[in-house]
Amino acid sequence: MMERQSLLLRWWFRPRFRAIAIQALVGLAVLLALVGMGLTARDNLARVNLGIGFDFLAQPSSVQAGETILPQQPSDSYLWLLVAAAANTLRVVLIAALLATVLGLLVALARLSRNPLPRAIATGYVALCRGTPVLLQILVWYAIMQTLPPIRQALSIGQSIFLSQRGLVFPAPVLASPGLAAGGLALLALALVVVLARRRLPRGSAVILALAGLGLAVAGFQLEFPIRRAFNFAGGLTLSPEFAALLCGLVFYSTAYMAEVIRGGILSLPRGQWEAARALGLRSRHTFWLVVLPQALRVVIPPMTVQYLSLLKNSTLAFAIGYPDLFWAINTMINQTGHAVEGIMILMAVFLVPSLTAAGLFNALNKRIARQGLA
Repeated sequence: MMERQSLLLRWWFRPRFRAIAIQALVGLAVLLALVGMGLTARDNLARVNLGIGFDFLAQPSSVQAGETILPQQPSDSYLWLLVAAAANTLRVVLIAALLATVLGLLVALARLSRNPLPRAIATGYVALCRGTPVLLQILVWYAIMQTLPPIRQALSIGQSIFLSQRGLVFPAPVLASPGLAAGGLALLALALVVVLARRRLPRGSAVILALAGLGLAVAGFQLEFPIRRAFNFAGGLTLSPEFAALLCGLVFYSTAYMAEVIRGGILSLPRGQWEAARALGLRSRHTFWLVVLPQALRVVIPPMTVQYLSLLKNSTLAFAIGYPDLFWAINTMINQTGHAVEGIMILMAVFLVPSLTAAGLFNALNKRIARQGLA
């Protein structure tokens, strides 16, 4: 008995074993708590003749989303309504993340500029956007969209791009030759393979393949220009006022935070890195792109991951201006079916999966850059 106790004590005082044991106990306690809450919710729902299940997702939604990139009709199921709304959310998040990253880099460089004018403008912009709630910014942009002229008096650029209360309408690429487009995409994929195998193949072949693939892919599409009708536009691509307001609000809000993250990463480098690059005869732009930025990425990527995840969560504010995103679809489904528990579970799962996936990808990228750099 004493030997068994001494063996347990020896194992317990090992830090790794103790950490694993504590984590296992905490995980078990959380699991038991979740099971208890689930059983309680099941009993409470049974009292009002509601069961927990997802069979209702196959029922017709009887809801027509105002704007979707995927075709959706009232006769479609609740499941397809959620898929179409999730596609809307994904579209606005991806576009906002790309624009905010590019603008964040430009604002960060402006804040680091020796010229007082761009530095003052960038500083004021960051202070304004970080000091006001993102919901307020979205509402302000939506109010601006409502002041635009009607369709008959729409602002136009060359009779190809129109801006009105219906949103922004511009020419859209339409697939004209699937064969050319497929061939171009295949060449682009081959160029990517060459880049990944750069130690065995010359980079010049990747450039040639990429240019040829891009040319073929572009040749496979043609532009469809919008035509103004009496009450709407025909053809082209339309960005609704709701989408534009949500996109502008998310982009301008996230840009301010990303700019500070990038600026902090650049300032974290020792001043000697700049001086050493100048001593080697590198110009300022070469110093930034070849010396400073690759090293700053090691500091920038972890907090930028947090900003991307925050942008994803802030996209749920689309309900305030009527944009049909995933949160709107879940809320509509709960109001019509009464399955609030299942709706919240779906919402949590849909946001948790991309959040964990993005965090894992950025962590892997950060480890690679910290170990090997960009080369």
